[in-house]
Amino acid sequence: MEKRKDTKELAKFKWENLTLIRYKPYSDLEKVSEISKKKTNEYPWGDQEKNLKDPSLGVWTIDKVFDNVEEQKWLKLAFDDCYEAHTKRLTIVLEQDGEDKVRLGIYKFQKLRRVGKKHFHKHRENYYVTFNLKTGDFYYTTSNFYKRKMRTSTNKNPLIVPPPQQISYEELLSFMRIPNFSVTTTDKTPYIKTALAKSQIQIEIATALTHIQSQIYYKVLSKDYTIKELEKQFKSCFGFHSNVTLDAANFHNVIHLMSAAWFVKAKKIKCPNLWGHVLTTFYPGMRKIKRNKMKLVAATLDYYNIKSKSNIGVFNQNPDLSYPEFAAIQKVLGLDFIKNVNHSYFHKDTKEYKEQRDGLLPDFAQHEYGEGLTTYEKRNIVKILNDGKNLVKLRWTELMDHLNQRHKLNNKYNEKVKIKAKNMDEFTEEHSDWATKLHYHESNTRTVLIHDETLIKAIPERIKVKDVGYYPILLKSDLDYFKEGQHQTSCVRTYVTQKNCYIISIRKGDPDGGERATCEFRYEGKSLNPQNRLKRNVSLTNDWEEVISQFKTKLYCNIKKYPNSDELNLVPHSVETEYVKDSYKLTKNVEFYEFNDDLPF
Repeated sequence: MEKRKDTKELAKFKWENLTLIRYKPYSDLEKVSEISKKKTNEYPWGDQEKNLKDPSLGVWTIDKVFDNVEEQKWLKLAFDDCYEAHTKRLTIVLEQDGEDKVRLGIYKFQKLRRVGKKHFHKHRENYYVTFNLKTGDFYYTTSNFYKRKMRTSTNKNPLIVPPPQQISYEELLSFMRIPNFSVTTTDKTPYIKTALAKSQIQIEIATALTHIQSQIYYKVLSKDYTIKELEKQFKSCFGFHSNVTLDAANFHNVIHLMSAAWFVKAKKIKCPNLWGHVLTTFYPGMRKIKRNKMKLVAATLDYYNIKSKSNIGVFNQNPDLSYPEFAAIQKVLGLDFIKNVNHSYFHKDTKEYKEQRDGLLPDFAQHEYGEGLTTYEKRNIVKILNDGKNLVKLRWTELMDHLNQRHKLNNKYNEKVKIKAKNMDEFTEEHSDWATKLHYHESNTRTVLIHDETLIKAIPERIKVKDVGYYPILLKSDLDYFKEGQHQTSCVRTYVTQKNCYIISIRKGDPDGGERATCEFRYEGKSLNPQNRLKRNVSLTNDWEEVISQFKTKLYCNIKKYPNSDELNLVPHSVETEYVKDSYKLTKNVEFYEFNDDLPF
């Protein structure tokens, strides 16, 4: 980025490390032979004699690592075939561009030549946080140069999107780490020095980041605040960030907090207490804010089409409520009945806010299934939502699913059902009953999953954690999926048609145990085990995390025992697994078909 003549440097940190890794000039001939044979088999049309003489086929072994090498020595050995050469450079600059802009720039540069190779590979990453003091806007810019292509993206006032993770304290330290630092050599002295240097680096960059933050405080926010006063300000505005201190370790989050605080101040937005919840999760946009006389709460309610005098009062007094959830339920119940729902129901923690921000919860505008609800049904919904005796609260996604079931049964299958449940226990029973009725209507075939035999044998019958037995059960039919979904109150039954995944239910204490975790595994993709959920789609607790970890370890070890299995990677079982459709008809008067134990799976 070209600098103007009137650009003033406010703070700067620069770090550079030149590293040389010396490899042994010989290799194991047996391993070379194995590699060359493999390459010849893969490319039989190639020149075999040339392949055998190719030095890149050798097995390079690290001899010694030289860190913080002087430039002259590095230039002398950087092109030696037995050396691997690294260059890393990190520059952090805070500068004022004229009277209008303050810019934080983070520049990452690295250059690498692998051992036995001729050419260097270069990679640049630049990140900017720019404050326009004239307009009151701020920008996050990412610029990436790789393989001779420059890719740049800029976000204006990204209040919901935090700064790039690459500017966090942890990522900066990760970038500065020494290549092959964990390699053991006969000479331990360089590693002792390197460890001390690493500790010194942490101190230096922490000091630099703290200084940069202080400069941003005074140049952007206000000269009237000290750092401690600013911490109090942030704690009063961002309740879920109350434990965040304005230090280097929280550099990534603090930049975001400062940007939001400055944005509110610069735009003169009228905010309630704890306005940080609203602004960084449900930001409605400046157009809505301007149309509502710069009032944040009124603008956000207007964005979700639930603006009213009563709702403005509720959200001003309770700024940490969930706007989309309130909007969804008001759409179902109407303004008169929503007033009878306890405000505590809509109080959400940081995790649930993040789910809504990331789009993991459904869009309130998509649900039309509340149409036709009687006054009796609406009163019952209010009672369920206000059920204080049950520790488990009704999630709005469950309510929307329930209304969906009601809509289908009434309008599609002509089964006249009403919401008669008045508490959570009755709701769970009613929801299960409706799901069973839908299953009768929608299922006219039986689905049997035939999995790879290696996978079946590899699943351990039982694992033991802290003297408690856990039993992994592979779901093999649509009925298994249906029953698991009913028990867990989840949508796992929808996964029965996905050919690239399988579901394992791990049950505590007994193969039919009530406490269980539903685990998804995949045949392909980057994440072999993308998700694990407890009842009601709750995330794993620490105890269950240990259980799943031990299960996966045993599963993968068992797979590797079989002679036909490849090296463990993202595909631990056969790709020939397929789904087979049987023709077992379902009617209301027919019991569920139970599969015999002697079926071939």
